[in-house]
Amino acid sequence: MRSDESVNTGKYTAKIVNVEISNNVRFGKYIADVFKPVYMVEKNTVRDNGIFRYKKVDGFLYDPKKNWGYAKFLTSVGVKKNNSVDERFKFENLISKRVRYPVARVLRVVDIPF
Repeated sequence: MRSDESVNTGKYTAKIVNVEISNNVRFGKYIADVFKPVYMVEKNTVRDNGIFRYKKVDGFLYDPKKNWGYAKFLTSVGVKKNNSVDERFKFENLISKRVRYPVARVLRVVDIPF
C-alpha cells in the first residue's frame, strides 16, 4: 500500500473511493487482472498495491490456488461466493463501501531534519 499523503498511526474506518483495474497483466508464465482499491482514510488517500485474480488463458499456466488473496479480499468486504462461472464480480461495486481491515502499514520511520 502506498499513501499519497501522511496518515497518523491509529485505527480508522476507511472507505473505498475508487478502483484502478489493469487487465491481462503478465506475471512470468501467468496472466492476471489486477485490482487496486483506493481508500479514503480520514482526509487522505491510500492506494492498494493490488489484488490479483489469475485467469485461464491459452498459452499460460493457471493455478486456482494462486487466487487465495482475491478470495480472501472478497470475503473480507462481505462479498459472497458466486457459483455462476459466467458472472464475475465487478470491483467497481465496492466504491463507497466502508471497510474495517488493515489498508496500510508503516514501511519506514524517518527522522525529520527540522
